[in-house]
Amino acid sequence: MDLTKLESGRLVFLPFEESDFDCLYSVLGNDEVCLYLPGDKAYTKEQVSRVLQYFIKTFINEKKNLHYKVLLKEDNTFIGYCGCSYIEEYKSNEIEYFLNPKFYGNKFASEMAKKMKEVAIELGLNYLVGLADINNIPSQRILEKIGYQYKKVVEHWGATLKYYELTL
Repeated sequence: MDLTKLESGRLVFLPFEESDFDCLYSVLGNDEVCLYLPGDKAYTKEQVSRVLQYFIKTFINEKKNLHYKVLLKEDNTFIGYCGCSYIEEYKSNEIEYFLNPKFYGNKFASEMAKKMKEVAIELGLNYLVGLADINNIPSQRILEKIGYQYKKVVEHWGATLKYYELTL
C-alpha cells in the first residue's frame, strides 16, 4: 500500500503540503468542528499553522503518525482530514477524522475511519486507542462501528472523553 496516496470508495487521502493552510483552517477554524475538541473553540490561524507544520513534519515517523487531507474523488473538493495519530499519553495510535460541517451526514467520517483502520493494519500496529468527547455521540458510534470497544471515561486536555480500545 502506497501510504502517500490512498483512495476509498468516494475519497482520496493525501499528505498535507504547505499550500493546504486554507483547507485545514476551514475545518479547525470552525467553532462547530472544534466544539468537541479540547478548548471547545475554533483554532486561531497561528494554531492551525502549527498543526499544519506538525502534520507535514511527522508524516510517517518512528511513531507511525500520519495525517491526511481528504478530498472528494469526483471533483477534488477538500472535505476534512483524518489520521492515524500517535498519542503520547497512551504510547499508542488513535484514528482521527474531522469534517467541514458542510459534509456532515454523508457517512464520510465512517469512510475515513475505515481507511485509517486499514492504514493502521498496514503500518503493523496491533492496538489502537480511541478518544471521543463524552457528548460527541456520532464520533462514538463511528468508533464502535469500526470495532472499538468502550472501556471507561477519562479526563485529558481539559475534556471529559470516552476511552476505547481496538485490537487489530
